[in-house]
Amino acid sequence: MPVVTATVQELDDLVPLFAGYLAFYQVPKPLEAVREFLQTRLVKGDAQLFIARDERGEAQGFVQLYPLQASLALASSWLLSDLYVAVNARRQGVA
Repeated sequence: MPVVTATVQELDDLVPLFAGYLAFYQVPKPLEAVREFLQTRLVKGDAQLFIARDERGEAQGFVQLYPLQASLALASSWLLSDLYVAVNARRQGVA
């Protein structure tokens, strides 16, 4: 299953996945707000998003990471903030 760094070109695939993620946690938002949030993250580069696709190229899930500093390790690290796999893709090793 290919996992690639998401770009603004993936927004059409990321928006429904992220909306599903928000619905799972019972905080649904309008699709326009989801698109704006994700587009801002991608354009600003203040988060790293990855998208998983099946062999047909269909989006199956995403992960969003935020950079931070690990003081005890004196090193940069990543916070895994959001992870979601579409219902129809679960239990197939996407996560």
